[in-house]
Amino acid sequence: MNTDLLSVIAQYQSIDDVIQLCHIDNHMYTNVCSKKSFWQPIFKKYNYPMPRYDVSNTNDWIKEFLKIQQVIRDIDDTMVTFNNHNMINLAPNEDIAFSDVNKIANQLKLTKLESSSTINDMSLNFIGINKLTNNNQYYLFFITPTGGYISYNITHTQLLKFLFKIFLRHKFTIEKF
Repeated sequence: MNTDLLSVIAQYQSIDDVIQLCHIDNHMYTNVCSKKSFWQPIFKKYNYPMPRYDVSNTNDWIKEFLKIQQVIRDIDDTMVTFNNHNMINLAPNEDIAFSDVNKIANQLKLTKLESSSTINDMSLNFIGINKLTNNNQYYLFFITPTGGYISYNITHTQLLKFLFKIFLRHKFTIEKF
């Protein structure tokens, strides 16, 4: 990518400025802002992960950036609420298969503490998070409507990674205790 364009991108203070830059004219919109090389330094500046699939147009790049930005806000809101209450539940806003959240836990290689035998092919009722006495340790558990469960003992870093992955896929309501 042209180093002059990179220096221009670096000067912009917000994503709104970048979006405005992309809409200057059709050439910028079609030939510059639709490229991965344009968005890489922007995602890097915000410390956001790049999308895992090929994004090929400007609108999709903007949507991906804004989606990750919203997920980061949701994680921040969740952690602020959690720090004020030490226990929260995340209730899904839509029907989620229990296997979906369990798949994320397996991808992150979370160590299972215990589970019930009644969890296969069920929907998720809620995700619970408790802070343990060690400030860097958390108790994470998934509950089905019939009381099936899986629980994990996880670190703060694992919790943030889990929340990022789950919030990318689903919306939740925070229930405080």
